[in-house]
Amino acid sequence: QRGDHELMLRAGIGADDVINSQTVHDPYAPIAAMAEEDGVILLIGWIIFLRATFMSMGWLGIILGAAFFSCFIWLLVDLGWPGTLGRMQASLSRMDVPLKELRYGLATHYHIDHAGLAQELKLLGVPLLVLDVQTAAIPRMKTWTKPQDQYVDITLHDNVTIACAASRRLLAQMGIGGEILHTPGHSDDSVSLLLDDGSVFTGDLTRPGFVGPEDPAVVLASWRLLRARGARRVYPGHGPVYPLPPDPTI
Repeated sequence: QRGDHELMLRAGIGADDVINSQTVHDPYAPIAAMAEEDGVILLIGWIIFLRATFMSMGWLGIILGAAFFSCFIWLLVDLGWPGTLGRMQASLSRMDVPLKELRYGLATHYHIDHAGLAQELKLLGVPLLVLDVQTAAIPRMKTWTKPQDQYVDITLHDNVTIACAASRRLLAQMGIGGEILHTPGHSDDSVSLLLDDGSVFTGDLTRPGFVGPEDPAVVLASWRLLRARGARRVYPGHGPVYPLPPDPTI
């Protein structure tokens, strides 16, 4: 059965059962559920899969990627909790996504639930794509961890670091139409991945109506930037997909 969500309509599976299978204790359960359905879904801090033949794109599911002839290129967006590498590897294996085909890993921001596996993935050959506005945040992340978290420090010398202005060209080389924008609010290093179809993956950027300790002016400026650049559908790091309101102050 196809779900009501636009992505699920294209993917061809129902979303509710898959999404509801995710728990704190098993954050990767939706991948297994998705594999059983022979379908695809966005999950885990909005890991995405976009399949493109050169620059012609269509949604299929889990990680951002492009198909050139029979070769897949993948972009992994948000990199999971530390200590969960085995489960991520097993889930990707069930989806027939080899680690060697992951072109880059990208964290929307350097908090432990979004970048906890970054170094472990690097050690397995997945380059870390870092925006220059994020570099200072990387060393600070370990201050929020405990030994039992099994967090591996992220090295700084071997990352692929670019400016946001250079992101469109890099994504285009992968067959992906879009750009990465600096969207502070939840954190100073937060970025959002905006695709040319209006889909935007915002990590933990706070919705204006839920601003707490954040600076509301900074949050609102980020949302207005996304709106001005064509964002229409928001895929947050936590919670359901929703349309971006015409007035981002709502």
